[in-house]
Amino acid sequence: MSTIKRTVALVLTAMSIIVEAEQDENVLGNPKMPFNKTAIMEMEPWECTIRLSKHVRPIQYVLYISSNSETDSFTGSVEITIILDSPQSFIKLHSSELKITETTLDSNPITAFCYSKYQFWVVVPDEELSVGIHTLRMKFDGCLSNTMFGFYRSDYFDEGTYKQHTIVTTQFEPTFARSTFPCFDEPEMKSKFQISITRPSGNNFIALSNMDQECEEPVSPANGLTIARFANTLPMSTYLVCFIVCDFQASEIFKADQGFLIRTFVRRDQQKNTKYASYVALKAINYFVEYFGIKYMLPKLDIIAIPDFEAGAMENWGLITFRETQLLYDECTSSSTSKSSVASTVCHELAHMWFGDLGRQILN
Repeated sequence: MSTIKRTVALVLTAMSIIVEAEQDENVLGNPKMPFNKTAIMEMEPWECTIRLSKHVRPIQYVLYISSNSETDSFTGSVEITIILDSPQSFIKLHSSELKITETTLDSNPITAFCYSKYQFWVVVPDEELSVGIHTLRMKFDGCLSNTMFGFYRSDYFDEGTYKQHTIVTTQFEPTFARSTFPCFDEPEMKSKFQISITRPSGNNFIALSNMDQECEEPVSPANGLTIARFANTLPMSTYLVCFIVCDFQASEIFKADQGFLIRTFVRRDQQKNTKYASYVALKAINYFVEYFGIKYMLPKLDIIAIPDFEAGAMENWGLITFRETQLLYDECTSSSTSKSSVASTVCHELAHMWFGDLGRQILN
């Protein structure tokens, strides 16, 4: 192709891309123009908007995470089943502070790279992607956060054993899921999540996530780790995903009137201080189910006090995390103000199981 013809083709492709971006806020593919990967790479249409495409929708994540608190690192893989509502010339999703080592689309290697300005991971195929279902797979490495956001470690001193302990936990609201795994990190992009995480096989460690644990198995070859596999979630936003590896145990277990279990987890030296919050949780969840006339949608509800936690609490669906001061109440030494604060926070987070978790959030 001559230089003039090539220039004209690039200009026409760029014009079509810009027009589509202005009309739909996300490009991809123009039925009036032939697919041109070179033009797309040169024009970088993914920088036209910070928003994701409404025509690329995730419907299922299969997520695996293995963390190492000694090295403050983790490794993982994710398989995302997506639906394209229209032909697409590229796909963009979110990734931040991750080293993505492998990307495939429909089991084939593909051009993929980071666009750090908008925290995008951009996937550009060799041919235009057709309408329908596609599978995106990625492997990645990351570092545990040194803040109380994303996937981070939390240390505490056990006053009973006089030993230092470490747990790992997540806080993904508002947009920190992308720092732990590549994802479509907007609340409107709801999907199911099938989560598997590793935990140390000994020292009373457990793994928790949004859903019930279905099974567990030793990692092979044996390296002192066990994989915990959890049931598939209902469709939910990425910021509600939660997984925790800790050496806590359930201090209180109640059964709601609807039949599901409510469990309270806390470090062992604080187990005596969870009775009040657990009582409030049971009363509140039973009240909300009756008042709203809508059943609680998950098979269990866990509440857990995290030693290092920035917010007051977080309404992760099925696994609510709390700052210790917002969950623990000592009947002998805590103030009436503390008692009121615990009750208010517990009720607030339980209401989110319907408002924010079950209900869909839409960004304008």
